Amino acid sequence: MATRKSQAAESSAKSTAMTVWDKELAEAARASAALAAEQTSGGAKNISIRGGVMTVDGNQVPGNTLVGVVVGFTLCNKYYTEEFDPDSPASPACYAYGQRAADMGPHDEAEDPQADACKGCLQNEFGTADKGRGKACKNTYQLLVLPAGTYDFREDRFDPPETADELGGDLHGLSVSPTNLKAWAGYVDRLAGNLRPEWACYTKITATPDAKQQVKLTFALVKNVDTSLLTILRTRHEEALKVIEQPFPKNSERVERDAAPPKKRKVTSERQKRNF
Repeated sequence: MATRKSQAAESSAKSTAMTVWDKELAEAARASAALAAEQTSGGAKNISIRGGVMTVDGNQVPGNTLVGVVVGFTLCNKYYTEEFDPDSPASPACYAYGQRAADMGPHDEAEDPQADACKGCLQNEFGTADKGRGKACKNTYQLLVLPAGTYDFREDRFDPPETADELGGDLHGLSVSPTNLKAWAGYVDRLAGNLRPEWACYTKITATPDAKQQVKLTFALVKNVDTSLLTILRTRHEEALKVIEQPFPKNSERVERDAAPPKKRKVTSERQKRNF
């Protein structure tokens, strides 16, 4: 039987461990909130939300709702010169990743860089989009999601993983469109108020068709990750930051494979025409 002295020592050790984690998680949460605020402002498989229907690895997600851990995210600007083709999606001709919008510039592997830096680039200005008052270059977030546990959308019941081995799944990329930037930024800001970064929480992601936005994304905190799993999730977070800025496939390679010329995107804005 444990003595009062040994019980007190064990309690003190747990308290110290929690204090260390609390401090690190709070700092990570503040860093995530700062990054999210920038945009309001692939090395992974993709989560598709086309038409408000969520699919993972080609399989529709029940209720279009996924629960998992967002192990990392970054700002991502994407400019396309080809029309969207669902049978052969094109990569952006110019794209950039970054932690601060002011420091972003075309990726070294971008096939058609539009400027030396995103700041001041013609395509990154409002009013250059083919339709509406938006930008020709789409300012997005790129998330890396680790599906975790099991979720029953009918009963809204989540059973979290119990061991580190259950967190060994594949990372999946999710692109947050310009119309959903505020939803993600607001969610991360709320997590910061809870002193938790996104990689220490189970997040419920729901996609629904929307007449105005085409697809509406919502993010909700399900519960905090148990302290026993934080070490492996911090490792997955560090891994994510290394793969999240991988180059897109080359469009030239896609054209050779498909043996069909791509359809060029129409350029209607006078300001855009001057840049071609």
